[in-house]
Amino acid sequence: MDIFTKNRILIRIVIVLIILNCGLLGILIWREIAQPGPKEKPRHNDVTEILRSELQLSNGQVKEFERIREEFFSKEKVLEGKIRDALDSMNVEMFNKEINDELVIKLAHGISENEFNMEMLRLEQAKQLKKICSPKQMEKFESLVLEIRDYFQPEPPQKKK
Repeated sequence: MDIFTKNRILIRIVIVLIILNCGLLGILIWREIAQPGPKEKPRHNDVTEILRSELQLSNGQVKEFERIREEFFSKEKVLEGKIRDALDSMNVEMFNKEINDELVIKLAHGISENEFNMEMLRLEQAKQLKKICSPKQMEKFESLVLEIRDYFQPEPPQKKK
C-alpha cells in the first residue's frame, strides 16, 4: 500500500469519526430538549421570601418577622455553640485511656438540656410569629410549615437515565 492510499484511508476514518461524534451530540441534545426534567422551583434565599410571597405579608409584618427571627437566631447560635463544645468534650473524654463515666453522663445530660432549650426557643418563636399573622394568613401558614421544611432539605441525587 502506498502513502497516498494510507492517507485516503486515514482521512475517511477521521470523517467517519467526526460524523459519529456529531450524531452522538445531536442525540444527546435532542434528548434534553424532548424530555426536559421536572421544572425547578424558584429558589429563595430564606424563609422570609417564601412567607412574603405566599402569605402576602405587609412590610410591617416582614420587618417584625425578620426581627423575631434574628433575635431567636442569635439565641440558637449560643445554644448550638454550647452543644458543640459539650459534644467535643464528651468525645475527647470517651476516647481517653481512662473514661470518667460521671463526666460523660453529666455532659450528655447538659447536651440534652440544651437541645430541650433549643426546642423551647423554637416554640416561643412560633408563638411570636403567630401573633403577627391575621387569621387568613395563619390558615395558609399552617399549610406552608411542612412545605418550607422540605424546601430547605438537601435534594436527593437524581437517578441517571
